[in-house]
This record gives sequence, C-alpha cells and structure tokens, in this order.
Amino acid sequence: MKLDGLKGLKAHNEAIEKAAKEREAAREAGSTNWMKLKDGMWLKGWFVEELDNEAEGYDPAIGTAAIVLEHSGPGPQGFKRRAECTVIEDENGGFPHEGCVPCQRRWEANRDKTEAWKLWKKAAARVYLNFVVTEAGGEYRPAKGPVVPNPHAAGDVIVVGQAADSKQSVMPSLLGYAEDGSITNRSFRITCAGEGTDTTYTLRSYDKEAAPFKVADVERNDLTKAYTTLTYDEQVAYYDSTPGYVPGVGPVVSVEGATEVTAESSSAGFKSW
Repeated sequence: MKLDGLKGLKAHNEAIEKAAKEREAAREAGSTNWMKLKDGMWLKGWFVEELDNEAEGYDPAIGTAAIVLEHSGPGPQGFKRRAECTVIEDENGGFPHEGCVPCQRRWEANRDKTEAWKLWKKAAARVYLNFVVTEAGGEYRPAKGPVVPNPHAAGDVIVVGQAADSKQSVMPSLLGYAEDGSITNRSFRITCAGEGTDTTYTLRSYDKEAAPFKVADVERNDLTKAYTTLTYDEQVAYYDSTPGYVPGVGPVVSVEGATEVTAESSSAGFKSW
C-alpha cells in the first residue's frame, strides 16, 4: 500500500480512528453492528447461530439465525424500504393478502389488471446471523479520494444479513455448508468484491475445529432488531414515504452526517423515488 505523502498518511490514520470510534459507539449504544465491507475487504471468523434447531451444533440457549420473509418498497430505492411480510395465513380459505400492505397492493393490481403489480415484489427470504471476527484485512481503493481501511477488527461481533437466494450473497453457499450438519463447527472467510449493484460476497470454509471462544461469552447483537416489523397501519406510511422515513418518528433527512427530524408528513400513495 502506497500513501499519497503526508496528506495521504493523515487521511489514512483519521479513517482508522473514525472506524474504531464507530465500533465503540455501536457497542455502547447497543445498536446492531452490521457487516460493512467494501470492494477489496475481507473477514475471517465464526458464525454464532445455526440455521435451524436440528443442526448438530444447535444450542437452545443461543437460538437460531433469523430467517425472515421481507418485502421491498416500490421504485429504484425500494431496497431501503424492507420490512417483514405480515400476511395473515388463513387455513379456511381467506384472502391471501390480508394484514400486509405489499401483498394487498400486489393482489389488488392483479385483480384490477393494472401494471401496478410490478411495483410490489413478492416477499423474499433474508437471513440474519451474528459473526465473530477473528481477522480482518483488505482496503477499499476508490478511483478518487483516500484509501479506506477495513472498518472491522478482531473481536467485533457483527450481523451478516443477506438474501437467502442471491448469487451475490454468501447465503446460498452457507446453506450448502449447513446441509453438512453445522455451520458453527468451523471458521469462514467472507470477501467483498465490486461496487454498487455489482457487489458480490464470497464465502470460503476452513477445516472443522472448535471456536477459540465460548459462545455463551459473546455479546451478540439482538437479531430481532436487525429487521423491521410493522403493524398494518405503519406499513402504509413506511412504504409510501420517501427514503428517510422512520416509523414512529416521521421523515428524517441527513444533515452533514447528523439526522434531523422534519415536520413534513409522508404523502399518501406511491408516486416516485
């Protein structure tokens, strides 16, 4: 790695210090500590939870990964509007959309034979697990600007949350390892390559061995806080709003790294993002 003189060295050191402060702040706040890899970065470590309670390494005191059916909002920024599907399953033949706004709007569009159904995708499975980092490396080298060091370090406990069936996600590979009986009996390496919609995460498994820590001693992220679950009434405002809307708070805009709550209410009905 070559730095651009003293200016580059200063920017590099400031980035490392900022990442360390962010990790500490996340721990103190008790908020979800997400995996934040960029192109060229990698992690090595251990998954804490098994994918289901029939796995060889399942521990009822630890529980399992959170596997959640989620909808995305409409429009190109809809991925910022993900929430759990809350459709009411009725064994007596009730409508298959009740209790869930995206399911309802997709059903209504199909009923009315309008193109609006394209705005609302079916719910897709997403997997959330805690991952204990034992090694971290690599750096992001943008075309312009200073080199960005890996924001993670040994000892971090992060949440890996990705689509269950995406080829750009580690989850299809992880599901394959789970079929071997367990995913907590070996370490893994996660590598990030590409940017934006072309970002791909790859997973590599190492030989089976016991983790170098006691899972009971790990201060895990609360997986129930890793995904969004809303009541039916909250969903209307959530999915219809512009990005930045926080349930129970209202629209929030970013102001030079801070957040500011505005008095503006979300508009009814999706228009465009």
